[in-house]
Amino acid sequence: MLNEIDKMIFCSEAAFLRFLIAADFNKDRAFSNFKAFIAWRKDKQVNQVLDNEEIPETKIKSLFPNTWYHTDKDNRPLWVI
Repeated sequence: MLNEIDKMIFCSEAAFLRFLIAADFNKDRAFSNFKAFIAWRKDKQVNQVLDNEEIPETKIKSLFPNTWYHTDKDNRPLWVI
């Protein structure tokens, strides 16, 4: 059911615990929700973002507007989001 990316991201106790908590610790319902979540990721091609080498800068700016403002006293950049 899971490809390598799914296994890397979701095969941990902490990840499945999120689904158990949401399902009031009903294992069957939690696993069903988990399967639906994986199917949603495949349908919406969420993992494909990891495969893309470059994302157009205009797309990033439209979805995540921000600007560089100045630097702090330790010369670290300050971002306005």
